[in-house]
Amino acid sequence: MAGGWQELISGLFRLRALTYLDVSHNRLSSLRGANRLANLRYLDASNNRLRELQEQLTSLALLQHLDVSFNRISELPRNFGLLRELRFLGLSHNRIVELPNERLDVLGSVQVIKLSS
Repeated sequence: MAGGWQELISGLFRLRALTYLDVSHNRLSSLRGANRLANLRYLDASNNRLRELQEQLTSLALLQHLDVSFNRISELPRNFGLLRELRFLGLSHNRIVELPNERLDVLGSVQVIKLSS
């Protein structure tokens, strides 16, 4: 059913007025298309099978809460700093071994970062 969920959730990415999306615990391997959710403020994609965060996610200018804990992510996108409204960043239990300063320095609005392993 994992493939079916991926298709269903990809369909949700057409709902451009959506502000809150919880797709946690779905075995998702990708968030492709999520960049279409221009009004999204809350995204919980924790406990999936994500290996990367697509560069397109950085176009979610209103995003305030991003939780991608318990995935397989090894690095953040280059222009991650474009998420200027981000307040919460959940990265716990991933494969991240380094957070380059140039990707964190521009996240001046972040109030909480979770990095436990």
